[in-house]
Amino acid sequence: MNRFQGAFKVYSSSNLDFKSYLKLTQLEEIESAAMKIPSGDNCQPFKIEFQGDLIIVLYNNELGKHELNIKNIASMISLGSLIQSLEILLSENYKICLEEIGKIEFNEGKNGFYPVVTLKWKLDSKPEFKKLSPVILKRNTDRRPYGRMPFSKNLNDELLDLNKKYKYAQLHLYSTNKIRENKKILNFLQRSDEYLWMNKKALLDFLNWLRWDESHFKKTRDGMSMKNLLINPIVKLFLKIFYKNPKRVDLLWKFSFKNNINSITKKLVVNSGSIVGFSIKSEDVNEIVELGRLSFEAWLILTKHNCGAQPLTLATLLSFVYSSKNYNPQNHNLGKYNDYFQKNFLEGVSILQESFCINNTDRKILWALRAGYVNEPLPLQAQTLRR
Repeated sequence: MNRFQGAFKVYSSSNLDFKSYLKLTQLEEIESAAMKIPSGDNCQPFKIEFQGDLIIVLYNNELGKHELNIKNIASMISLGSLIQSLEILLSENYKICLEEIGKIEFNEGKNGFYPVVTLKWKLDSKPEFKKLSPVILKRNTDRRPYGRMPFSKNLNDELLDLNKKYKYAQLHLYSTNKIRENKKILNFLQRSDEYLWMNKKALLDFLNWLRWDESHFKKTRDGMSMKNLLINPIVKLFLKIFYKNPKRVDLLWKFSFKNNINSITKKLVVNSGSIVGFSIKSEDVNEIVELGRLSFEAWLILTKHNCGAQPLTLATLLSFVYSSKNYNPQNHNLGKYNDYFQKNFLEGVSILQESFCINNTDRKILWALRAGYVNEPLPLQAQTLRR
């Protein structure tokens, strides 16, 4: 039996009240499951409140701060994931459907949690989603190499059918068989992954979220395990040194760590079935949030089909940001690497457009997932649920 299902009263859509319609334990389970969403560096800046037939989504600017959350774009994608997670959970298990999404307003001047959007709901006897609710608790970031087998026709069709549901965001597929023949995009992805190690703030965010040993698993399943990151004991030792003294990260390059990073990126990318890209036409908050909804549902479908998935945030989000209006890359204090990364990410826009065959449109890729079939899931202790 689905853990979210249970007895509930019958109401008309006109007088739906969450706190009367559902038990307190059910509301708590819904909130807990809905928060298993990806958020940049697992900052988890959202919480929700049930009021009548409304769900108020609250956001905390301080929690949402991290080096890759430029212009709150990462948080907007996460907000879309949260909305989609709630819609799937409520629709499939309680026949409560999303009726209206209110105005979305991020206010960087606000302190503490504040309302960022109000969601209005109604009862509906015909839920739109099918068998995605149980997958929410199984979805995780899997950074291992996958099988190179192309996606099945059923999976391709199910993913591409999502494009019929959304007004702004669109999903695109790029077979990694092509990457093995296309050095341009592979080199771009390799250079993009170098950014994490050259941006000391981004690296510190990353190091703060590592699970250094098994004892961390007893406290939380959040965080990235060493096994998931393919980190060997020697590299782990170096990372611990830089965790305590991030200013020494330049030493990595002196020990040819760049070649190691490039090698790992290539190994992961070529050992995949496909890259799933998500595009929009502008920086409008509604488009970005919708892209978050689309990408989260796609990730659940991949999980349902026994595929692992890993976000390619550095390459995609940063290319989108670097090419956006009024963006100053000098804000990241990359020193002598500023021009190197600016050139990489500006060129990346057209590389991504060409790869996903949208170069003759006004669309740009904002986010993408590397995905592929896995023989067996990650061990429980190695899984990362909310990345």
